[in-house]
Amino acid sequence: MAGVPGDGHIWCWVQRLWAQWKGELKPMKSVVSVAIEVAKSQLGVKEVGTTNTGVEVDQYLASVGIEPGHAWCAAFVYWCFDKAAHQACPGSIPT
Repeated sequence: MAGVPGDGHIWCWVQRLWAQWKGELKPMKSVVSVAIEVAKSQLGVKEVGTTNTGVEVDQYLASVGIEPGHAWCAAFVYWCFDKAAHQACPGSIPT
């Protein structure tokens, strides 16, 4: 399913799990635990005023192709998991 968001992430994790199973890699952290670490790194981020915008908020929205000014809570969750996948599989997922 080329072009589906997350496709590269899934393949990367499958490759890592296979290598781990064969004993070629140390066990990796779960994607959830890494995403939580990423989310914690964003503590204190706030939108500017009440407009659903701001430097970081705009980055969260852009990660899912939404323009500034929209609700950003779900975009933030996606952004955290996207960053977690890039940390776990550097260079294997297009940016």
